[in-house]
Amino acid sequence: TEAVFRAATAIRSGERPPMNARSENERWSMVNTGNPERTQRQILEWIEGGAIAFSQDIILVARNGKAPADHCTVAGLNAAIVDLISPRLDSDQRFNVGDRVINTKNIPDLDVWNGSTGSIHAIDIDGGIWVKSDTPVIDHSRTKDERYPVYKDLVLFAKDTRKHLQLAYALTVHKAQGSQYRNVLMACFDRDTFRLLDRSLLYTGVTRTREACCVCGQLSSAWVAIDKVNHKNTIIQQIASAAA
Repeated sequence: TEAVFRAATAIRSGERPPMNARSENERWSMVNTGNPERTQRQILEWIEGGAIAFSQDIILVARNGKAPADHCTVAGLNAAIVDLISPRLDSDQRFNVGDRVINTKNIPDLDVWNGSTGSIHAIDIDGGIWVKSDTPVIDHSRTKDERYPVYKDLVLFAKDTRKHLQLAYALTVHKAQGSQYRNVLMACFDRDTFRLLDRSLLYTGVTRTREACCVCGQLSSAWVAIDKVNHKNTIIQQIASAAA
């Protein structure tokens, strides 16, 4: 069996995974990078060194955060990452060409949904944002028969829909559910073990991986999370076991 699969299976079973493992197609590692501030500095160093390709890789955290100063939250990481790799010309500029983004609302007319991700391809002079979607969407203008849809990968988010786009260099585990990435960097911290980080969230995060997964931050929080089973999950598991 593959390295990440074995580690994820251990987590799901309430056991500690190895610190490092490698198999033919997968790599698994756990690195104690310290508190959120130190870990964010380390992540930015890894990005500078070319270790993360955002077209294929993702950084996952437990919480959204409310300000760029919240280290190793979605808000804090995304702000720091764009400062590093794609600085804004002024404080009013939300996006640059090349930014990784996520759509946060179902928009059936565009065939894009809450959680759809992509990269900004172009920004019109009037502010319309062209996003190259990670998954092709139906081109309604060229589809004559719904049984035989025509697909495209460029989507225009006009003035009324662009407000639903957010930066997506870092995401919460919840936002990443259902998606797969080449490499996953998941940051865990003691601050998140009270309400957010439990065995289910850790397992969900690491299983977004196709090739390599690194769990970083305060590894003590990962051990606490593995021991912590959400009561709701326990009831569902009991029902499933009874049904089996």
